[in-house]
Amino acid sequence: MKKTFIVNENKNLEVKQNMFTGLFTFSLEDQKFVRVDRQHFVLNKENEKNEIVVSGNFYHGFRFTFNGEEYIFSTRLEWYVIILGFVPLILSIVLGSVRELAEAGFYYVGGAIGGAIGGAFTGLSIYLAGYLCKKWQRLLLVLMAIILSFGICFMIGNIIAAVSK
Repeated sequence: MKKTFIVNENKNLEVKQNMFTGLFTFSLEDQKFVRVDRQHFVLNKENEKNEIVVSGNFYHGFRFTFNGEEYIFSTRLEWYVIILGFVPLILSIVLGSVRELAEAGFYYVGGAIGGAIGGAFTGLSIYLAGYLCKKWQRLLLVLMAIILSFGICFMIGNIIAAVSK
């Protein structure tokens, strides 16, 4: 994710976070900051010392302070996004273990296959929701994950039932 902030005297501070490693890089007017450790960055130029300190985490949102001023990089995940994010895993655990549903003709794969599919959609939806800025986009993402995981587990359950007959 990449954001640009306007800091003192109309300078552009560009902030990038690697989606896979979570590491930040900062550059002020195309001059890169040097990483002191995981949360501290320093840029020494023209008799002034610019320092950045990153705080927060993935669930509570990231903030950083630049020369005493605080900027918000990402907002916290809402409680309903986290709860709805776990629905695909819960669906595969619950619906895959109810024998009466299978006897009534509703075939939904559970067990290791359903758990892997539900777990993958749970992890992906919560992880990707953290990189979206708007609440409606986060909600739409987790709802799509629920629909897709339900459809895939239902389809695989019907395929297994059709092949076994």
